[in-house]
Amino acid sequence: MTNNDVLAKKIEDFQEKIDLPSNFWIFQQLLHPVLTNYLIIPLYSFFELGRWVLLAFQKLKILSKAVHKKEKQGKKPSYIPKKMPNALAFLALYQFKKLNKFNTHRKKIAKFYDKNLKNLRFVLPKKHPERTYMRYSILIENYDTDEILKQARKQKIFLDDGWRKTPIVPPDTDQGKMGYTFGTCLQAEKVAKSILNLPIHINISKKDAQRITKFITTK
Repeated sequence: MTNNDVLAKKIEDFQEKIDLPSNFWIFQQLLHPVLTNYLIIPLYSFFELGRWVLLAFQKLKILSKAVHKKEKQGKKPSYIPKKMPNALAFLALYQFKKLNKFNTHRKKIAKFYDKNLKNLRFVLPKKHPERTYMRYSILIENYDTDEILKQARKQKIFLDDGWRKTPIVPPDTDQGKMGYTFGTCLQAEKVAKSILNLPIHINISKKDAQRITKFITTK
């Protein structure tokens, strides 16, 4: 998006030249919300079966990963750049209709965390009435966050979304090929190791948030 007419023309010309992604790739993306919401997530609490189902789907190329292995090596996947297909544009427009509902829910759950985690040992996000979080990120210093997540899984609480542990995520990204040298941003490295991302998406109920806060406050 730009308000520069010259740049807008260049973008338009570039868009006209690129192709659409393959039908198979489009099909993979359309399967994501269906399989995730109706199979993978419901099975997560059953001996973490949902996790293994997800890995199997990715291994079989039925579903694509959020970050391609080439991207983790600083390379560009074959499906970039491509035009947005109509099917995904339709899906995006449909989701935009629910944006206010989603954001209201996120703010509600974030406010619950604000209230129930304050005055404890955690570093909480700074309050801002207009801010809508994608995740509610807290810092737990001087604790092994990997161990906390391990204990959480035993109680069927799944908090590890992969966006932690290293300055550039996911953790299996080649930091060097991304231009990062360990030791150059010590604060970022410290935060990455002590951060926990609490979920606030539409499928997290107040009861779920209560279970999460009860678990976190006893660690």
